[in-house]
Amino acid sequence: MFLKRVCSALLALAVLLGLGAFALHAARERAFSLPAGQWINDAVTGRLRQSDLLEGLAPEVLRLGGAKEQNGIFITESGLIEDIPAGKEAVINANVAGIAACIAGANTPASVMLIPTAAAVKQSELPANADLYNQKALILSVYSNLAGVAGAADAYAELFGAREETIFCRPSSQLTGLGGYYVYRALAARLGLAAHRLDEFEIENLESDFIGELVERSGYRRVQPDLLSLYRYTRASRVGTVTCWREGVPYTYTTLYPAHLEALGRPSDVLLGGACERLDIAYSAHRGNSLLLFADETAQAYVPFLATHYRRLTVIDPRIASRETLAAVDPADYDRMVFACSVRTFSQEEIFARFAA
Repeated sequence: MFLKRVCSALLALAVLLGLGAFALHAARERAFSLPAGQWINDAVTGRLRQSDLLEGLAPEVLRLGGAKEQNGIFITESGLIEDIPAGKEAVINANVAGIAACIAGANTPASVMLIPTAAAVKQSELPANADLYNQKALILSVYSNLAGVAGAADAYAELFGAREETIFCRPSSQLTGLGGYYVYRALAARLGLAAHRLDEFEIENLESDFIGELVERSGYRRVQPDLLSLYRYTRASRVGTVTCWREGVPYTYTTLYPAHLEALGRPSDVLLGGACERLDIAYSAHRGNSLLLFADETAQAYVPFLATHYRRLTVIDPRIASRETLAAVDPADYDRMVFACSVRTFSQEEIFARFAA
């Protein structure tokens, strides 16, 4: 490891020396009008990105030079972590109002769960002077505003307690299967369910490497790829159907993990059939309750665990669901309903606002 770091440092030094004249010229022209160090970052990044061959070196050179953030992405030892922007107050208020309006129009008991991102959970890995959005304060504020209307699931405490484990993907802002398990535990506690132990699930890894969206955004390609993990409950064998609706067209499978999609070049779609506006999981021979879940893409990580408790579970992403899809769902047909998404989604996108329209 030491030798590798020395070689990387020597490479970075060679590149920087080659760019010295360019950097000094840029410094003279700008008369040091920028904060100390910022001009060299701009110079190095701009110069390297003129070459496709050297483009991937730019973030590495900056990282070795002390820079920890690139295009809103923190480069850490454990992976890439997105620095989410400050929440939009109008969006947050609209989402709170939408949840309240939806609950008011139904007699179905409701819960809400906001899931913190890696920037909040793994903040100890980030620079001490990083100006981070206070996700915990937002979560507490939303829960307070909905007190007496919806119960609150504490995903923050569960994830923070497991922060030393691999709960977020290295090249992506997504939760891993293990992270999904901890979110499931938080929601199970709120819903009055006895959460299954982790050792009751069999873990299978897909063969395809998972390269997430943060790699492209940061330009840093030396992060280790992930393998998507599938968690199969081993204590009960149930036959059911999983129907994923896209633009009104149903795609039906007999498993939570349609593995053939990996061979078709769609490894991420192996998780519950991929992103869709509506997902229905039904077990005809299983006694139990039903759950309606309004959620963003984070649901893919914890729904496989949650589905083991219900005879019917419907997941709807209000951001992409059509009016017809929303109109076809009646909360009164379910025993419980949950509103859940990441803090990033809740603070930046009007995911639940349309319920107040």
